[in-house]
Amino acid sequence: MRKTKLHVQKHELTEDARRGAATEMTKSHWEFTFQPDIVVEKIKGKEDASGYSGIFKVKKIEVHIALPFDLWVSDDASKKAIDHEDGYVKICRRIYRDASHVARKSAIHQIGREIEARGRDEQSARLNAIDIAATEMHAFYKEKIVEPTNRAVAKYRTLTQVGSNDISVDEAISQALEEDSSTSVSKDARMTQ
Repeated sequence: MRKTKLHVQKHELTEDARRGAATEMTKSHWEFTFQPDIVVEKIKGKEDASGYSGIFKVKKIEVHIALPFDLWVSDDASKKAIDHEDGYVKICRRIYRDASHVARKSAIHQIGREIEARGRDEQSARLNAIDIAATEMHAFYKEKIVEPTNRAVAKYRTLTQVGSNDISVDEAISQALEEDSSTSVSKDARMTQ
């Protein structure tokens, strides 16, 4: 398991970058990445006129996860706007704390598993077996990490819409994260604000 620490890269939001959105003074972009490196061993296989079919056992998995986060702020952005964008950072950071555990759990369910796969030859069947395991792992990570983040961010946006609510950023974050308290807080997921 390799987890890259969440690091917020801050950038200046220039006038050129604001074109088309003249009132925008802050902007965020983050991306959950999940990359499993899976090793399988052929248990048995056979080749026929239609290609190759085999059973492959998952022997080893190393998962790499990251959450790059970019924040753009114009020099005339208000403290309220900056604090609002920092709310996205806090939500992502809170949910990303559980990412290692979820990634490990997704791998544990695959280790020792035997996967039947087909391909034009042994190598393509092997790659298909790896793809089957990786797809299931991505889906699990997405369900447990990415989707709760997306729901929390949507709730946070609703709670903090400009002019419609005077709720503090911390209270909005707390309420947004409560929505998914019943789940532990997937392929890559992208979210831009």
